[in-house]
Amino acid sequence: MTSIIHHEYKSTLEALIVRVKEAQYNALKSFSAEKLRMAWDFGKIISQKIKGKKWGASVIANISKDLQIEFVGVSGFGVRDLAYMRKMYETYSDKKSLHPLVAQISWSNNKVILDKCKNP
Repeated sequence: MTSIIHHEYKSTLEALIVRVKEAQYNALKSFSAEKLRMAWDFGKIISQKIKGKKWGASVIANISKDLQIEFVGVSGFGVRDLAYMRKMYETYSDKKSLHPLVAQISWSNNKVILDKCKNP
């Protein structure tokens, strides 16, 4: 009887471990998707303000500094990151057919694509 209980315990524990890993993976996917939506929104806001001649491109440095002060220890708000956000929005905003594809690629991979590709 003891070996049956041990086997049942072990298989239950394995199932629980699998479930934790699934939850972690799903949380990471959700975080990645939300980070990408945030990058899109940031890029849109910055692009529209600069194109509307309300702000100069140098405002990106100010936004970066202020966000880093507000969110101490949180990465992703550097000048270069904000410039990528703007570039992503400006590159893809009028290419609606690419939006689903861009959304499936991580933020890091989107940055690589923006660097390496000459056209969308």
